[in-house]
Amino acid sequence: MIKITDEQAAKLGISSFEDLEARITGGKKADAELSSLSDTVSGLSAKVKSLESSFANMPKIDADAIVKQAVEKANAEAVQISAKAVSAAIAKAGQSGLAPNKPDTEGNENKNTPAADDYQGQWDASENIRAEFITFKSYAAFKRAEANGQIK
Repeated sequence: MIKITDEQAAKLGISSFEDLEARITGGKKADAELSSLSDTVSGLSAKVKSLESSFANMPKIDADAIVKQAVEKANAEAVQISAKAVSAAIAKAGQSGLAPNKPDTEGNENKNTPAADDYQGQWDASENIRAEFITFKSYAAFKRAEANGQIK
């Protein structure tokens, strides 16, 4: 048993036996609450460690690779769209009677005579052209007449 003097009781603010009993009981309740909170904290700590482990095991996201792949896909689609647009423009020009691959003219822009060396490259590159025309001169004359609208 613990003995307390009146002087000690006065310093602690205890003036009666009931005050003393309340202090002792309150301390025991506080100890019980502290123990309960300690158990709760321990349980939460275990859950936090479990979450940390789960996050560590999650696959990493490579944002740079995702962006790079998206840009490459967009560029590839842009090339396809451009090719289709050019093809459509050439087809429309052909339907309109324009010659989109007509060689440049030399000299006066109002003059519709293509330069001879533009046809020379076509002549040299195509075996079919050489088989169809006997000489380069006849091929060049045909191409000039075609450029002037004399052949359809």
